[in-house]
Amino acid sequence: LAPGHWLITLSRDDADRVFRVQLDVECPPNYPEVPPALRVIPLRDVTEGQADTLTAEVCAAAEGCVGDVMVFGLVSQLQASLEDLSYCGPAPGQTDDHRPANAAEED
Repeated sequence: LAPGHWLITLSRDDADRVFRVQLDVECPPNYPEVPPALRVIPLRDVTEGQADTLTAEVCAAAEGCVGDVMVFGLVSQLQASLEDLSYCGPAPGQTDDHRPANAAEED
């Protein structure tokens, strides 16, 4: 990676799942007067749609911090958002009791 470019891995362990993302941060030469380029990459138990939502949230936060050093604060916000994400129900394709959604119930 080039100077000013970081990949930061964050995770949230839940009872049965580990939510894991990577924050791709690329600071331009005029950072912090210009926010860094940011992207949330889903690694485990996070959908592309959820990663896109997290990216939008962290980018909006960066816009509000222009002029201030912000990477640590953005990482902290993403970690909090990831913790909220873990309480949003079963993983894709799972029921609340963690069986595959298409599994036949036994009588």
